[in-house]
Amino acid sequence: MKNSIFICFIFLTFLSSCKKGSDSKKASKAENYSEYISAFSPQYLKSTDQVKLVFTKKMVDSSQIGSEIKSDVFNISPSLSGKAIWLNEYTIAFTANKEDIKRNIPYVASASLKKLIGSIPDSLAQFNLMFQYIPLALTLNWDFRRADDQYEGYMKLEGQLKSSDEVSDIKKLVTAGMDKGPALEVEVSKSESVELEYYVVVHKIPRTESVRNLELKWLTNPDNSTSILTQSMSVPEKNKFIVTGIKEDRNDSRCLMVYFSDVLDKAQDIKGLVQVNKDSVKCSLTLDKDIIHVCFNTDEYRTGVLTVDQQIRNKNGLKLDSKFSHTFDFKEEGPQVQMSKSGNILPFTDKIIVPFEAINLNKVDIEVFKVFSNNVLYNLHLRYYDDDNNLTKLGRVVHQQTIDLKSLNEEPNKNNWITYGLDISQMIKVEPGALYEIRILFRPQYSDYHCEGVKLLAKPSSSNSENDQDDFTSYWSSYGSMERENDGESVDCYEYTNPCCISYYGREHFANKSILASNIALTYKFSKDQNESVVIAYNVLTAKPISGAIINVYDKQLQAMSNVKTDGSGFAKCSVNRTPAFVTAQFQDNYAYLKVDEEKSMTNSEFEIGGVSSKQGLKASIYTERGVWRPGD
Repeated sequence: MKNSIFICFIFLTFLSSCKKGSDSKKASKAENYSEYISAFSPQYLKSTDQVKLVFTKKMVDSSQIGSEIKSDVFNISPSLSGKAIWLNEYTIAFTANKEDIKRNIPYVASASLKKLIGSIPDSLAQFNLMFQYIPLALTLNWDFRRADDQYEGYMKLEGQLKSSDEVSDIKKLVTAGMDKGPALEVEVSKSESVELEYYVVVHKIPRTESVRNLELKWLTNPDNSTSILTQSMSVPEKNKFIVTGIKEDRNDSRCLMVYFSDVLDKAQDIKGLVQVNKDSVKCSLTLDKDIIHVCFNTDEYRTGVLTVDQQIRNKNGLKLDSKFSHTFDFKEEGPQVQMSKSGNILPFTDKIIVPFEAINLNKVDIEVFKVFSNNVLYNLHLRYYDDDNNLTKLGRVVHQQTIDLKSLNEEPNKNNWITYGLDISQMIKVEPGALYEIRILFRPQYSDYHCEGVKLLAKPSSSNSENDQDDFTSYWSSYGSMERENDGESVDCYEYTNPCCISYYGREHFANKSILASNIALTYKFSKDQNESVVIAYNVLTAKPISGAIINVYDKQLQAMSNVKTDGSGFAKCSVNRTPAFVTAQFQDNYAYLKVDEEKSMTNSEFEIGGVSSKQGLKASIYTERGVWRPGD
């Protein structure tokens, strides 16, 4: 018995030591290693991506390129089988075995710089890079039922499948079959033009004497067998010729595709049988087997009704079962950008991502304006948030860049808002305590919006020269931010809602946002009765209290009222004789700023909070386990 207890104790001690060892491996701060490491892989990877670490200097000679690196120099934790090699003289590359990848846990790649470089401070002896493989997710969009060109008398169904990462044997993830019938053939082929996109075709869908349902099933997550989506579609009976659906042409947003249940009679003249707003002259019609492409040659038909006459025939001479009509709206969305979230404080990590959304745009101009750390309080005090001219007294433009949106997200944004992420840490070196305003603008030539006449071209307005700041001339302006580059045959117009007018390209359709990179969350409480303030500081990444944060309290004239430090619970108390105006916090390289505004504090108007104040002592009420007591109890 004693031996069993002793063995159990050793085993528990071993587990405890293992846990402490794994917890100690945290991501290193990249800025501390800038002298030795120039680049490394992003945090989220696909299974086909390599984990890379690039050094600032040559680490090996050319003869060692391709050679394997020992595990005491470079390793992955938790253990992940794979191979680490010298990709070139500067770069370590690790390729994982796909079968062993676990997508729900973070990994840490550790490089022993002590063994690689030798003379290096002990605090920098090891560099840890945290990464994770993105979870698998599938989206499948089905088209309409149509005639199967491989099997006479049958129908087929096509769809587009998109995956977040490479999937093995993707064909097994999609099944199809008729209600109370056998499974149908499913064909899956990879797109040659779009990465991780597949074409799915269900072949040989039978048509019987009555309407039957086609049952479809597919997994949205191949790693989870319960993530099943289902869809049911009706299959028309034999000898019934119908329109199965209509949609916008994927390759031309000004065309409609009308799907039929049978191959059409290619000898028939479809002019007059397919009309838009009772007219078939101002649109072009193309017959393609069981599809009719309807394209508009003029902007006159941005909205309307498309009708297919009952006299249209399939290749066997059978007429359409009934007249078909479809109301469409090709109203084109004007180019625009907007910020995705309203918050202004972002976690101070290796990557500082600012999300934004855009529609009908190919590119955007990015401008980063920096309010210096010693001027942030002045900015809050003077309220220069939207005063561009005065804001230049407190900071300057530190970065400008044009970004192709497809490099951030390949999803087309012609008709839908698409979310993008700007990695600010790749643009600038973030200064602790500084406030940054991210400005996103665009020019007419960055959009495919259709305008009559010569395409409008524009550039940042020369009137912005008053915002010239050292290396950059600001794009941003309180008034019009753009001026015409070309005249040509274009007619001047001043409609602020018309993307064909230069006046459209201003702050109303641009986006800007001030951000502070900080890991401090700050809460402030003030008691007028006792002239006491309570400040609470928490870490936004761990939700744990911050001990030792320096708290400064200022009045409306920015005069210091108190200076204290938070205790082990993240609390700091200070006595003040009047209501403060601003509170700041500093802990290591993190800063926080808080403007004290009673109007924005928690409202008490809906609660009875009057009560009675006691000048001396404490009044208390005692509640027992019973609501009623008998005399003498």
